[in-house]
Amino acid sequence: MINNANSGGSLVIGFDQAKNILKVAYLLTAIDGEICEKEKAKFRTLMRELFAKRYADDDVMSYLEDVTEGARTLIALRDFYSEEEEIVKAFVAKAATATANIMIDPYVVRCAFAIWISICCADGDYSKIERSAVKRLQHLVNAFGAGSRPEISAFAGTGISLLSSLCAIKSLTRMTANGNSITDKFLVEVEKRVKKIGEIYAKLDAANEGDMKQNYKDMYDFEVEELKEFLAAK
Repeated sequence: MINNANSGGSLVIGFDQAKNILKVAYLLTAIDGEICEKEKAKFRTLMRELFAKRYADDDVMSYLEDVTEGARTLIALRDFYSEEEEIVKAFVAKAATATANIMIDPYVVRCAFAIWISICCADGDYSKIERSAVKRLQHLVNAFGAGSRPEISAFAGTGISLLSSLCAIKSLTRMTANGNSITDKFLVEVEKRVKKIGEIYAKLDAANEGDMKQNYKDMYDFEVEELKEFLAAK
């Protein structure tokens, strides 16, 4: 749904970037305490798209062990912390390094938010705690406003390495200078588009008659391309 291989080859999410994006995505599925089948199905679909032929590689399987363990740990923390803000804080601590590692390209960051919102909407319920988590991710990547002086200490306590911090600072400075920060307006627009795509896909999946199914397929393909163009816009 996201990779735009038809844009001169430049607007494509790399393998390592995909791993970081999907790690955060799977943590989002766990933040409400339960990972439903629709969320798992959406995650598998995203994996197949982003990893392509490497989907079943040995290193991907090892990576998934780490990703699923992180999600289980986040769910287990609910036995000790009942407040949503506490769980969101734990989520950010687990997601911060992966988030920092994608901050090398504004396009990838925009795609990441589209993927994260899409998995939050997979079960038809973009919950309050999921919204809070996405907002915290927004605040993290927008930590340095236009004209502000970058400080590595902004990432203190998140487990991000010095190198990752420096990469994040460089990218965030470029993003804000170019007006490419993740705005509230951007998040609202992505949510609207993702939900529309999801609604069309549900109708496509339920359609039995050939012409009707093709109509929904055409509508789905059109909206996906529109989303890609929106994310690729400078």
